Amino acid sequence: MKSSPPKTRTRLGWGGRAVLFILFTGVWLAAQKDLLLDRARQALDKGDTTQAIALLENYRRAHATDAEVCNLLGIAYGREGKNEQSLAMFKEFARLAPNTPGAYNNLGTAYLRHQDSEYAEAAFRHALKISPQDVSALYNLGALLNARHKYPESRPLLDRAFRHEHSSAIGYEAAVAAVA
Repeated sequence: MKSSPPKTRTRLGWGGRAVLFILFTGVWLAAQKDLLLDRARQALDKGDTTQAIALLENYRRAHATDAEVCNLLGIAYGREGKNEQSLAMFKEFARLAPNTPGAYNNLGTAYLRHQDSEYAEAAFRHALKISPQDVSALYNLGALLNARHKYPESRPLLDRAFRHEHSSAIGYEAAVAAVA
């Protein structure tokens, strides 16, 4: 008669338990962040900027280096007409996400709301340095140059943007640049 091998039980030591705890906590926190950001985005989509700002500022107090929260706060503050806070959040977004063209594109639009077209132009150009085919940056810089009557400079930017996205806004600006 063969005897079966004794059953062994694997026990985790303190180190193993700590690793499992950290992994579980990280997954749980990521899920909570996603849930909170989804709720904030939904509030923004509904036009409830007050709720979005409250959710995001609460989250930001504990996670000051989260670039996406700064981006969403910049959008929310901009929609509220709180341009100083919007600009501050987009500056922080660009600082935290320096290789993200959208950070500089959003920063440029915030500068435009501040009537600072020089800084806006620099931000849009920086976005294009990171991603030369970024349609938003191409459009925004082209439209800004159109507003300054720099049509020969805006035309190639708007043409590139229109090749990637056939929107009526880009088409309009490209047409303005072409006939001027």
